[in-house]
Amino acid sequence: MVEKLFYVLIALALFIISGCSNEGEATTVTIDSIDAEEVLTLDSAADIFQYEGVIYKTNIDWVEELSLTKDVQIGEIKTKNDANTDFKDD
Repeated sequence: MVEKLFYVLIALALFIISGCSNEGEATTVTIDSIDAEEVLTLDSAADIFQYEGVIYKTNIDWVEELSLTKDVQIGEIKTKNDANTDFKDD
């Protein structure tokens, strides 16, 4: 009798576990550009600039470790903005 109850409980546990799995469901992750306000919310002391609608942040460890060389100037920082996060491409 106890052995039969044990097998029933094992079968019930397996049924519950298999019913709670998320196999067959797809998860979609979308990565979008972060704006200046979001960057500064995460790090209020961040040194950032915007180029062609993309926010770039300085002092990132893995970037600092790269061996980079200057080639062609692609832009110029024309405005310094300390007060707000209303960045515009010029």
